[in-house]
Amino acid sequence: MNVRRTFCFIEDSIARAMQDFVFAPNSRATWIKVKAMIGNFLNEIWKAGGLFGDTPADAYRIEVGVPESMTEVDILEGRMIVNIKIAVVRPAEFIILRYEHKFNATNN
Repeated sequence: MNVRRTFCFIEDSIARAMQDFVFAPNSRATWIKVKAMIGNFLNEIWKAGGLFGDTPADAYRIEVGVPESMTEVDILEGRMIVNIKIAVVRPAEFIILRYEHKFNATNN
């Protein structure tokens, strides 16, 4: 699978999966669930040879929550920001996918 196709597949799959969190609160518990869900997905791609690296840490990294990818201002403004780093060309050489989820005022 070429780099662009892999990147698009990962991006589209994560965007669809994030719909499960539309009504979730923007809290540490949600961030943990999001990180686990994305991590499980990327781990399967890595095991299938879609990401480069001898270990998952060489193949991908996920940052979500304060202070990894967000500030307190982001929370107050109803934003959950997820930075996903994937190695689709060589180990530890990451392409960054930034996903921003805007919560309604009622789920902060």
